[in-house]
Amino acid sequence: MFFALCRFEIFLPEGHSLKAKRSVLNRLKERLRVRFHAAVAEVGTQDLWQRGTLAAALVGPRPGGLEDGLAAMRRLVEEEPRCRITSWEERVEPFGEGGTRFDQDAAGASGGSDRGGDPGAETDWEVPREGDEFFGPRPAPGRGE
Repeated sequence: MFFALCRFEIFLPEGHSLKAKRSVLNRLKERLRVRFHAAVAEVGTQDLWQRGTLAAALVGPRPGGLEDGLAAMRRLVEEEPRCRITSWEERVEPFGEGGTRFDQDAAGASGGSDRGGDPGAETDWEVPREGDEFFGPRPAPGRGE
């Protein structure tokens, strides 16, 4: 199984209020959700009228299909006449194979080294990695104690 993430910033030249911006972003989010069954969220620049930052996630059995999906998502966003893409970041990675965080979390849960075990134990998936900014801010230390 693989996952694909993209984060993109858009410029809305006709955005003269937050209400106008929300109209464009909500339309984009809904179109991405319906057409691609993607999880989509606004992840930044919420207080700016002419800028928006969205992130989307896809899951699938093959990386090639996900890469095609991301390309199609970009075309859909580019078709929206009320905005322009100013930056686009994406990545496709395996999930649950070959020692990824999923396997380590599952091993930790059954072995008691994390969740349900010693709350102070640190596992490899807690170490920040390149690209983790897609997942938002890290939780505060001591959470769950």
